[in-house]
Amino acid sequence: MLNNTTDTSDTSLLLFDEADLLERFDNDSEFTQSILEESLHEIPRILEELQQICQGGDCACIRNQAHTLKGMAANISTPRLQDVAMRMETAARDEQLTSAVALLAGLEQVAQATVDAILHSPVMSISE
Repeated sequence: MLNNTTDTSDTSLLLFDEADLLERFDNDSEFTQSILEESLHEIPRILEELQQICQGGDCACIRNQAHTLKGMAANISTPRLQDVAMRMETAARDEQLTSAVALLAGLEQVAQATVDAILHSPVMSISE
C-alpha cells in the first residue's frame, strides 16, 4: 500500500489493460487502435506541459494538467498511469507543490512504460 505521495507507482496496477479497453469498445480493434494512436501523441504533449508548469510552480495548472492525464489514462485503461496522475492532481489540489513536483519524474517513467506497453500490445499490430 502506498502512503507516501512521492512513491513512483503502485506496481500491482497494470500498465495497460488491453482486454478491458477492447471490451469497453465492443471489441472493435480498429477503433481501439485509433484511440490509442491519438493517446500516444497526447501523452508526451501533456507531460511536456506538466514539466513547464512544474517549473513555474502553479498548483492550479499542475492540478488541471494532471487531471487531464488522469482522465485520458482512465479512458485508455492504463491504471498505473491513472494512479500516478491522480496522486499528482491530489497533491496540487492540496497545494503541496513539493510533493506534486516530486511525482513528475515517476510520472514520466510510468508514462514511458505505458507507451511501450501499448506499442507492443496485440491491438497495435493490427494493420489498417
